[in-house]
Amino acid sequence: MKNFLQSFDHTFVDKKYLDIGSSYGWFVKEFSKIGFNSIGLERDPISLEIGYKVYGIEKSQIIHNDIVLGLRKMIDNNQKYDIVSCLSVLHHFVLNKNSTSALELIKLIDNVTKHVLFLDTGEEHESAFEGTLNNWNPEFIKNWIKSNTSFKEVYSLGVDQDCKPPFIGYYNRTLFACIKS
Repeated sequence: MKNFLQSFDHTFVDKKYLDIGSSYGWFVKEFSKIGFNSIGLERDPISLEIGYKVYGIEKSQIIHNDIVLGLRKMIDNNQKYDIVSCLSVLHHFVLNKNSTSALELIKLIDNVTKHVLFLDTGEEHESAFEGTLNNWNPEFIKNWIKSNTSFKEVYSLGVDQDCKPPFIGYYNRTLFACIKS
């Protein structure tokens, strides 16, 4: 992500970053280190407490809220972020584990993103999702994003190497960089 941003021909005036589903806040901390005003949106209070203790995340850097409600509130308050990340979240909405559809979620994310969205999601090849994420593969995801958002370009940045014990059957997901301008 950092390498992509260094090669990306754009100056971020506000330098605002949002991590949706920030968990412990690792990305919030890392984007702070490179000069961004970094915020996380996380619903799990235990993850938040770990992030405060392990990564030294300030409580002001994390919005403790449901993802959809938090994004709607940001939109209502006209809050936008130069860079947004949404990692390992979207497939929960594809699998209908929430009251909001994946389509509604990606539109909310689109509304709070000024320039770049980094996204990864569960994919059909993961044995843990056998028969539930049919056709949800990198090419489909890329086209789905372009068809349902205002992102002009969607780049595949690589595939994670996290499919190791105890996570056999998960991961090997593509990281996308979605660009508006």
